Amino acid sequence: MPNDVPTTQEPRIEKERQHFRALLLSNPNYFGNLANSPFSAVTKIQSNKSYEEIGCVGFHPQSKRLDAVVFVKLPFGYNGDVCSNGSQEYVRFYISYDNGATWVDEGYSGITVYDVAAGPAGEPRRREYAVSVPCDPRRKVCVSPNTIRARAILSWNQIPPANQPDWPPVWGEVHNTFIQVEARPRLDWLDVADQFKLKLPEALAPLVDTSVPLALKEPAELSVAELHAAYKGSDVEPHRYALATVQKLLSQPAAATDLNPAAADGIFANLGLKLGDIVGAILEPGDGNTSYEQLECVGYNPAASELVAVLRIKKAAGYSGGPCTTGSLEYVTFWADLNNNGTFETCLGTASVRVHDIAKIPREGLEYSVYLPVNLAPYKQPCEKGPRLIPIRAVLSWASIAPCAAPNKAPVWGNHEDTLILLPPGTPPVPGEFKPVLFNVSTVGVCDIDQATGYAPGERPFGGALYLVGDIPGADSLPTPDRFKYRLFARQLPGGSWQPLTDAFGVNIDQQTGGPGTLVQLPLLQQVDTVGPYAGYFTYREYGVGTGTWRRIASPFAGLLGVWNTGLPMTGRWEIRVEAVDTFTATTYLADTTHCLDGTTRTNVIVRLDEKAPVPAITITDFSTDGGVTWSAAAACGEFAPGVRIRGTYSVTDEHFGSLSITIEPSGPASGATVVPSSRSYPVVPTGGESGTWTLDTAPMKPCGYVLRLDAYDRTIVSAGGGWHDFDAVGFCLRKP
Repeated sequence: MPNDVPTTQEPRIEKERQHFRALLLSNPNYFGNLANSPFSAVTKIQSNKSYEEIGCVGFHPQSKRLDAVVFVKLPFGYNGDVCSNGSQEYVRFYISYDNGATWVDEGYSGITVYDVAAGPAGEPRRREYAVSVPCDPRRKVCVSPNTIRARAILSWNQIPPANQPDWPPVWGEVHNTFIQVEARPRLDWLDVADQFKLKLPEALAPLVDTSVPLALKEPAELSVAELHAAYKGSDVEPHRYALATVQKLLSQPAAATDLNPAAADGIFANLGLKLGDIVGAILEPGDGNTSYEQLECVGYNPAASELVAVLRIKKAAGYSGGPCTTGSLEYVTFWADLNNNGTFETCLGTASVRVHDIAKIPREGLEYSVYLPVNLAPYKQPCEKGPRLIPIRAVLSWASIAPCAAPNKAPVWGNHEDTLILLPPGTPPVPGEFKPVLFNVSTVGVCDIDQATGYAPGERPFGGALYLVGDIPGADSLPTPDRFKYRLFARQLPGGSWQPLTDAFGVNIDQQTGGPGTLVQLPLLQQVDTVGPYAGYFTYREYGVGTGTWRRIASPFAGLLGVWNTGLPMTGRWEIRVEAVDTFTATTYLADTTHCLDGTTRTNVIVRLDEKAPVPAITITDFSTDGGVTWSAAAACGEFAPGVRIRGTYSVTDEHFGSLSITIEPSGPASGATVVPSSRSYPVVPTGGESGTWTLDTAPMKPCGYVLRLDAYDRTIVSAGGGWHDFDAVGFCLRKP
């Protein structure tokens, strides 16, 4: 085997992988994946999938979320085992309404991955993870097709930059797919007038309140006779569209007479169906039929504690009706082999997604996702005991739920997939204890926040809205809703007094109350009680996870406990704490202690605040007509002859400088000319910013009016996103004499 190929016996990890972050700091374009960069590439690596790749990307139309399943393929190359900090896999999602001509950035999500030793026979033991982001595409009325494209960019240890859908990662890949958006439940009058070219009669127009939406009828469920008529002449088999009806009859012995085709009032009378063929396909499904749908990926999202499966819809018809009907459900049932004995004896539950006939389905089909919250916390183990790997089986079954008691039974329509998941290291919760815990602040794990300084990695402070994510682990699986309440506090250090955090915030909740087909997502405003014994407390909304009836907070962040709206003049270090109360027993629980891999602990969390944007300035000072040998004074907004060199000064000041860029607008007539320097960033630039001189050779530029724009960003994590930003600009004209 060549020396540059990693093996499980003697792993050889490329220096470009081992020292990835350091090489990027030395040269942002070290790997040649940046367009129009002033830095030259040293080693060109783009979209290397040898360590990780995207298995699938799917969309859940009813819950409005995009999911990706990531394959972590090798035993090594992830910066350490489960007793280390590991490394990060990031996925940024995009959607496109115009077949990829333009893209909308839907945000990113990440997971922590580790080195995991090969199996007993030396096999790599691929682990499969899942990540998701909320996604609410524009919806149309059901009579109009609404298939759009989706893209996911996987990048190891480097967050894909925002609004750059064509950015190629170094380690990772770009994955494209098609998704179907759910139809709108109501219509606006303007949409009706525009889309259907309708106009109200002049006498009626003044009497109609066009600000009130038009309600649409509830989607209809088609009978087997209607489906028989709809699919006449197509290749949709009777034992496909009649499956749900026959299974319902088989489960109800009292209605067995309806199975007699000779009965005048029988459901199948006069349809000409051979019921023996239909029943035979149900009783003897073989290995499962995947001609209509196929389960392709299964992964575990450790941040949300949920299993995610992605399935592909392959045909235009055969799903019990189009978008104006109820369509049908694709069910996925999950099992776990918790004792690693080779059998899947633990049924974890069933999830579903609603699908429809789509007349103009893309040749590649459509990808849908399903997800199931699971309570695997009792099976965690400390990192010293090694990785906790759990085999998972998922069975896809169209229009009927796979029985929990039969993990090895093939479905009539569908298939199964087995995978291996890794539980994050930790200690199982103590039964009967309900101590709350803070997981992260604005997506940064509490163990990654330096408690001496309050900085996130990269010496990044926080600002704007701080999103406080956490849990009451012992309460998640209890069958009673709204039993627990909690409250949050913050104080400035040193010596400040505790202040309650009572800002109301909106969330979306996932709720399943009547089985796998009844998953709904509802908006909810989280507010503190204003009266009563628990005034100042929020209600903990999650319960029943791991059962058939459950609720949990799904977005904007799973497990969101509070939103702390900070702003000027707040600065410096602040400490955050949480406590909970059991309203059944009136017992108060202080926060649990999190043990971090570096040996430190977190009970409360200290963060540093920065609420000030950087201050940029740019101007023009000189110009040269002899290639920069001599210079003459110039002023902003001046006129110059094409081909001259222009020079000026720039400066950015900030407590936590992040980056600056100088761009030319408009870019078209600039013909590729760039300012030197075009960009600067921390830590090459000190944290307080810098002042410098810029130059521009206008030789390739066409006569036009131009603006040089200086954009400055700091390192603050503002409202769980990018830093504070400001800009300055200076103009000039190139005009022929």
